[in-house]
Amino acid sequence: MPNPPIITSNGGGDAASLDLAQTWTAGATAIPVTIVTASDPEQTALAFTIVGGADASRFAIDEITGELSFAAAPFHTSPTDSDFDNIYEVVVQVWDGTTDASGNPRVDLQTLRVKITDGHAPAIISNGGGESASLQFVANGSAVVTTVVGIDPDPGQVINHWIYGGADASLFTLDYTTGALRFITPPDYFNPADADGDNVYEVIVQIWDGTYDANVQPRYDRQALRITVEDVLHAPTITSNGAGDVAALQLIDSGSTAVTTVTATDLDPDTIEYGIAGGLDAGLFAIDSATGVLTFISAPDFANPADSNSDNLYEVQVQAWDGTTDGNGNLRTDLQTIRVSVLDNVNHAPTIVTGGGNATVTLEIDEFRYVATVVAASDIDPGDTIVYSIAGGTDAGLFAINAATGVLSFNFGAADYNFPQDSNHDNVYQVSVTASDGTLSDSQALSIRVNPGGQAASIQGTAGDDTISSVDTPAGQPYLTTRDDTANGGAGNDTFHSTPGSDTFYGDGGNDTFFDGDPFGGPADHDAFYGGDGNDTYAGGSFFFANMFDGGPGFDTMALRLWLPPTSLTGFTFVLQPSGTVTAGIDSLTYLNVEAVEVDATDFDDTITGGDFADRLFGGRGNDVLVGLGGDDRFVSGFGTPDVGNDAYHGGLGTDYVELYFDQNQGSSVQALQTPSSGITFAFTPGDSEIDTAYGHKSLFGIEHALIWGTRFADTLTGGSGDDTIIAYSGADELAGGGGNDRIVGDDYRSTSGILFSGSVANYSGNHTDYSVSGVAYEFGTQRLVEATLSDLRSGSPDGTDSLRHIELFRFADGLFSYNVATSQWVLVSGNTPPAITSNGGGDTASVSIPENTSTVTTVTANDPDPGATMAYSISGGDDASLFSIDAATGALSFIAPPDFEVPGDASADNVYDIVVRASDGTLFDDQEMAISVTNANDAPVVAVPFTEALATEDTAFSFTIPAGTFSDPDDATLSLSATSMGGGALPVWISFDAATGTFTGTPPQDFTGDIPLRVTATDAGGLSVALNFPLRIVPVNDAPVAFDSAATGGEDTVIAGSVVTSDVDNGNRTFALLAGPAHGTLTFSTATGAYSYTPNADYTGTDSFTFRASDGQLDSNPATVAFTITPANDAPVVAVPFTEALATEDTAFSFTIPAGTFSDPDDATLSLS
Repeated sequence: MPNPPIITSNGGGDAASLDLAQTWTAGATAIPVTIVTASDPEQTALAFTIVGGADASRFAIDEITGELSFAAAPFHTSPTDSDFDNIYEVVVQVWDGTTDASGNPRVDLQTLRVKITDGHAPAIISNGGGESASLQFVANGSAVVTTVVGIDPDPGQVINHWIYGGADASLFTLDYTTGALRFITPPDYFNPADADGDNVYEVIVQIWDGTYDANVQPRYDRQALRITVEDVLHAPTITSNGAGDVAALQLIDSGSTAVTTVTATDLDPDTIEYGIAGGLDAGLFAIDSATGVLTFISAPDFANPADSNSDNLYEVQVQAWDGTTDGNGNLRTDLQTIRVSVLDNVNHAPTIVTGGGNATVTLEIDEFRYVATVVAASDIDPGDTIVYSIAGGTDAGLFAINAATGVLSFNFGAADYNFPQDSNHDNVYQVSVTASDGTLSDSQALSIRVNPGGQAASIQGTAGDDTISSVDTPAGQPYLTTRDDTANGGAGNDTFHSTPGSDTFYGDGGNDTFFDGDPFGGPADHDAFYGGDGNDTYAGGSFFFANMFDGGPGFDTMALRLWLPPTSLTGFTFVLQPSGTVTAGIDSLTYLNVEAVEVDATDFDDTITGGDFADRLFGGRGNDVLVGLGGDDRFVSGFGTPDVGNDAYHGGLGTDYVELYFDQNQGSSVQALQTPSSGITFAFTPGDSEIDTAYGHKSLFGIEHALIWGTRFADTLTGGSGDDTIIAYSGADELAGGGGNDRIVGDDYRSTSGILFSGSVANYSGNHTDYSVSGVAYEFGTQRLVEATLSDLRSGSPDGTDSLRHIELFRFADGLFSYNVATSQWVLVSGNTPPAITSNGGGDTASVSIPENTSTVTTVTANDPDPGATMAYSISGGDDASLFSIDAATGALSFIAPPDFEVPGDASADNVYDIVVRASDGTLFDDQEMAISVTNANDAPVVAVPFTEALATEDTAFSFTIPAGTFSDPDDATLSLSATSMGGGALPVWISFDAATGTFTGTPPQDFTGDIPLRVTATDAGGLSVALNFPLRIVPVNDAPVAFDSAATGGEDTVIAGSVVTSDVDNGNRTFALLAGPAHGTLTFSTATGAYSYTPNADYTGTDSFTFRASDGQLDSNPATVAFTITPANDAPVVAVPFTEALATEDTAFSFTIPAGTFSDPDDATLSLS
């Protein structure tokens, strides 16, 4: 039996929707819509026809090809469909020419809805696009529903989004820019808030590209969303032992039943219950249902395995259940199979796995590399630490190995194919390595072949703190070579050590450190270092070999080791600039973005000037001039290679530090210029001074702190008011720190033995009325040393905390404390040292200034010399204490609510907030009174009284002004106004805005109605602004409908049906009236719809017409005419005069003729007889 055809085009089915963008202009005729296609099992010829639809008369279809088109071009701006909404409905049919058993044609129908869109309008494509969409949303506490996405055919258009309507529109918010649709309050499945309480939320979203069509209508698209909120419960997820379906554990046979603790998480606030679900050895295990603790019921015995196949591998499946079931009644669970290997309680040797783990392995590497390989080993014993070492081999002396990581490297530098170092010079190096767990070990003999032609390395660091060098590299990355390598450190605080070759290093983020020069003594290279973000340091090397260091953002420090050849006649002059070039000898360095410098100058008369931050300057030999400029600078004149010569140190701004040496510097190869024969008395005076030291005359200018190194004899050394370091060296010295937080050292603190020099007795003399000492005594031979801290209190007022090292005697105003030989103990004043607040200058009072609208004030810090003391910070008083909070652990002090300068909240209403902060060690404390001044800052203006909408009338000029009180400025600043469309684009050309008065004026385009989204922005003199969005609503007035003349053609004696053509810019309901009927036929006319049916008089051909008009209930349209053309049809001839019979005689010839008038033809055509 034949089957009917099936329409396949436009998705098939009973109905389809099409969007047709108007790209044609006036005068266009037939407009293609689509090609209707169908399939037929019998592959018979198909016929396509139009069989219905509200707008069937507007379409034509090719019967053979199925091409559907508009008979006359539709226009988006003047819709002519039945309900004037630009959606034309037509029903198409396909027939295969056959009928079924009942005589019905075998056909398929499809209803098409063809939407005419503006060719430049945006279109919503999210959620399948189209006029409507349905979504499912899980009530999981989130508010995000979907993102409305649109496209625009015109490049560069910005699409704006908003909510147009819908029964539940008030429950949503839509991001104007991104299109993110959210519930204002996350929905609750059990308490639906939608309009009809069925958990289906309805909202209409709209997009607009800010442009208008020819009728000045906004180009938009809308989509009605139906969002079904669903309840959901989640199954728990096992997270322990690496999560996943299977986990493997190893346990030592130790007589214990403990295995592991099973843990799980659940997105729902459910209580998780643990159980055993199965496994070959399930009966040997138990689990705590509440805690997940999994144990053996009886401790396993390696010698007598009890598992199912007696291989000491026990298998159990554990389960986590949240107490709920799904829709099918199944438990919501997660399962994990745990395989527990029970190991013998003996130590197992580690196993080297490098190169496949064979006893002898041959490896090949490229030349120019320092690392030969990385030795790796495994150990089945949990907790064993593997230590790597070199065991032997012909070339063992040429290697070094990292005991912890197994990195095996050449100790002479990088391997060079042309200069082999191995014993027989064939570029095959023989070495044996060992991996040991401390008791047992494994060894492997390595033959390492060096091949010619190594390539440079390219290294990418991690987000952590990486070390990149010839023997260190991030996991999975190559090591540096002697080629021109490139390395990127990544985000952490990275350390780079360059190798021979012109390397390029990028610090990226973090505080990075760059070391230059070949650690194996190779030739100088030319490297480029780029610090990137963070506080980076170029640490240099022997002199410097880099030709580029770019510190990048952050506080960056550069170290220079300057050198000039012995034949130089002058010294070196250097002034730190943010960027510059340094040339010393044959080397040069270009640097960029450097804030601080460390300089070791030459042996000549140098002039070195630092920058505005903390610099370290060392003059070396010669009569040098060192200028700190800004920052807290340090002038180094001894320790190692002293600064010999008559030097001038200029501290400049900041708190600066100088080293002063009065005797031979032990361990130095440079002899002192002056060697004392007796002790000295010296008191340091901060500021300007002239001092003769062991290494020459030092002129000090603006120096606040000093390191004072005494002689080998009995000295009296006194610090200044700053934080000084005083070193007794040796001899019975009297040391006094003076003011500040000082470090007092009783002997040569560089002594490695810790034994005091013979006869060394140092007295720490202070003029304190309060004191507290705590410390530890150390015994070296017959000498006793103490390391202690001293609370430096004067009349109960904190003056800092001094540190003491290697001091035998303490002398205070009220006595001397020393070592008690009889008890072999130090006699120390017991007690707790109070902490001292050091932040904001320390002291009893402090002043801090912050701008308004800022919560963070400062961080209170304190020093407590007692070992192990824990500091707790609090607010202990002050008129405004209730307005602040402080972190007890960190001391971070902040306003509870940001202060407002214009509305002071302090007790005296003068924007100076008074509090007392406290640092306590649990027993003693230090208080500091703080005066926190809040300064004025520019506040952004605000919308004081929202302006919600403006109204104008269709086709009528308008003018409205933003009310004077709409915006206000907390600073009472004068505001300037500007206006744009809501999306930030220009105003429509028919809208003007007077910024001085805040007035909008204009006249809407003819027949335009609807909302124009506007934005007014108020800006203060500081550039801060606030925007107000509102619609200009053009209220429609009633326009008369328009009737159009139309024409229709039909055949003689054929009915002509159709509808009159009208439009109404108001898209209102219309009725119709017949003004004059046809003269040559009868007319059936619907006054409700305008549909007509015309029947011409019998046999009439020619023209006819009728006249009508339309009404919207208030206004009538113009009269219009529907003209008919009736074309002739071929009428069948008729019998005009019946010829009833003819007579003849039997056996006789006859003849008769049909009379001429017997037949006639309505069309007067010539008839042929037969």
